[in-house]
Amino acid sequence: MRAISFEKKRDIEAKLRSGTPYTDISKSVNVSLSTVSKIAKELSIPSPNHAGRPNIISTSLGRKVIRAFLSGKYKTAVEAQKGLRAEGEHVSAHTIRRLLKSNNLNAKTKKPALPLTPIRKKKPSCMGQKVSFLDGRRLEKSGFQRRNEDKPFWFGRKAVDMDQEG
Repeated sequence: MRAISFEKKRDIEAKLRSGTPYTDISKSVNVSLSTVSKIAKELSIPSPNHAGRPNIISTSLGRKVIRAFLSGKYKTAVEAQKGLRAEGEHVSAHTIRRLLKSNNLNAKTKKPALPLTPIRKKKPSCMGQKVSFLDGRRLEKSGFQRRNEDKPFWFGRKAVDMDQEG
C-alpha cells in the first residue's frame, strides 16, 4: 500500500475540519473512503455524517418523561403519550416504551388471579335480600332455607349445617 503525500493529507484534514462529507473529500482528492476515515480517526475528528433515522424524542424531552415516570406523574406509556400530546409533542406510546426500556425501566406485569377452587366457588356473596353462591345456588336471608337440604352451605371458610345451627 502506497503512502499518500503530505499535501493530500493536509488537504483532507482541512476539508474534514470544514465539515465536508467523506464522499466529496474522497472524490476531490482521489483517495478511497477508508483512507479519509482513517485520517479522520488519527486526527480525532468526529464524522459529520450521522447515519440512521433521527431521534423523535430529544434528550431533554426524554429526561423529562423519565423524571415524570419516576415521580409518579405517569404510570403507563399511554398516559405519558396523552400528557405529551397536551403539551404539543406528538409521540407514540411505543416510542415512550422504547425510551423507558433503553433507560432500564421495565414494565411490571400484573399477577394473574388465582383459579377458583371448590371452596372459593361455594363462598356466598350477600346481595340485597338473597345470599347467592357462585355455583348458582341461592338462599333466602329470612329463615335461610336451602334448595338442597342434604349438604351444608359455606359461609366464609367454615361449613355451617342448618340442622346443627338450631
